[in-house]
Amino acid sequence: MTARHHTQLTSGRFYVHRSKKNHKKFKQPNFIALDITWGSPFECFGGLLIIEIKNVGTDEEVNECAKVLNRLISGREETKLISKKWIQDDLNSFSELDDSSIFDCQLSLMNSNSVQTIFA
Repeated sequence: MTARHHTQLTSGRFYVHRSKKNHKKFKQPNFIALDITWGSPFECFGGLLIIEIKNVGTDEEVNECAKVLNRLISGREETKLISKKWIQDDLNSFSELDDSSIFDCQLSLMNSNSVQTIFA
């Protein structure tokens, strides 16, 4: 099941999950996630939820949706913020990443001989 956001009607885009109450706001730190969209303009919403990443150079794994997004955006895994609110730099990064192509944005997919997906 998807959030049925208009971005999820396209393919090959990043979608940063939003609040159910206000689709203009991103979810709180412990509940945020990232999709690669896989939809079509014929009212077929689709998204592949990214739940784990692995650095093939160090073999380090990061799992849990919120930790993955935090690591990709800011280089940190911590998601339990005291105020339960994002800092402005993170919100700016989410806005820049959201609805951008998976191939030509600040965070892009790379080819790999490995089975795992690698993020740059």
